[in-house]
Amino acid sequence: MKKPTLNVVLIMVFFTPAVASFYLGIQPHVVSTGSMKPNINPGDLIFTKVSRAIEIKEGDVILLFDNYNNSTTAHRVVKVLLQEGVSQITTKGDSNPLPDTTISEPTNKPLQKVELIIGNAGYVLEATHSTEAKFLFGGVILFVILVRGISASKSGKEKLDKSITPIN
Repeated sequence: MKKPTLNVVLIMVFFTPAVASFYLGIQPHVVSTGSMKPNINPGDLIFTKVSRAIEIKEGDVILLFDNYNNSTTAHRVVKVLLQEGVSQITTKGDSNPLPDTTISEPTNKPLQKVELIIGNAGYVLEATHSTEAKFLFGGVILFVILVRGISASKSGKEKLDKSITPIN
């Protein structure tokens, strides 16, 4: 069985998350606060998927968007009331003493529901998004491509030299 080439691996690493996000509605988010301790901790990586408000149930963890502060918060749903096409959802951080303000959303409005939590993986994701990491990773990729190109060029020249028979 043929091993996947470096190009195939790079394509999978870079394009799989984009495709998953675009076609499946799955998005990664890094947790920055401890309001959901001990279940979700700072530095954890959470993956959310688009769900309609009517599909949200008590016990689910959803991502709330605060347009005023341009921030997001992942909290657990503690109460859901459905009235006349509107979902009234109350959330609370697991380690917070009081619930958040109840939000009212149309039942068909898309919300982000937490589907997967990977402990401490958010630190890795944040590190790869730094300018230094991008330059380093880009340099490593260019170095690998350069070395592979030189190696392929040398092996091609050696094959060519062996195929030429001297005329005596």
